[in-house]
Amino acid sequence: MVRFFRSHKEISKLALLILVFLIVKLALFLPAYMSDQSRVFMGDSYLYQNSAQTLLKLGRFSQSLASPDAPQIVLTPGYPLFLAKIYSLFGIHNLPVILAQILLSAASLLLAYALARKFLHQRIAFIAIVFLALDPASFVNSFLLLTETLFTFLLLLAAYAGVELLQNERNSKAWAFALGVTLAFSTHVRPIAYYLIFPALTGFFLIFLFRKFPWRKTFPILALILIPWILLVGGWHIRNFSITKSFTFSHIQGINLFDYKAPDIIARRDGI
Repeated sequence: MVRFFRSHKEISKLALLILVFLIVKLALFLPAYMSDQSRVFMGDSYLYQNSAQTLLKLGRFSQSLASPDAPQIVLTPGYPLFLAKIYSLFGIHNLPVILAQILLSAASLLLAYALARKFLHQRIAFIAIVFLALDPASFVNSFLLLTETLFTFLLLLAAYAGVELLQNERNSKAWAFALGVTLAFSTHVRPIAYYLIFPALTGFFLIFLFRKFPWRKTFPILALILIPWILLVGGWHIRNFSITKSFTFSHIQGINLFDYKAPDIIARRDGI
């Protein structure tokens, strides 16, 4: 990534922007957190924390310490594992988690800048990350025990690996493997990324076909993208099947259908 910084002035400007970004975030977050530590909880935050505690204390992925024998089949393990790792280092306190997410949001700016610099002028790259830094949803989500910040970082990492795969032929196999791993990790953090592997494989196949890559190079690269995804995502399918006799990756689909979609249909029908 350093090779995109073509002058000390560029490095200084980027470092200053990241420093201001971090200072503003900390200045806004710390006073609010000190006055009310429950501000970091919203929506599914308690579910993530409960499952993280079971991972930390029991070594298995259950719904909560109060229900240790009830396996967690709605959430995927990515974010609870992230929480559990930080809890193992600092105790079950949420301040280190949020600080880690603030650092991840800064790392996302660096990744976005590096991606932009691959194709665009320095000035355009700075404008791009300023817009990302000022995005209200991204800005606020890093203050919450939610998946968005980690998910954004992993997706940008996957995008960076994909671009390097196309531009860095010498290390193409390593970048292909990195792309597969980051796509799998992002899927474990938010299942919404589940289907990204298919357009990614199709896109790279068509690009290699257009570039007239030999088959002996194309198929190993595609396999290195797919294999870590199959092992990590497919392994979770098998885990769920062993517990529920269903290969469903995440049962959040059923929860959304039963608790939200079906009541919405009934409410619309009855004009409630």
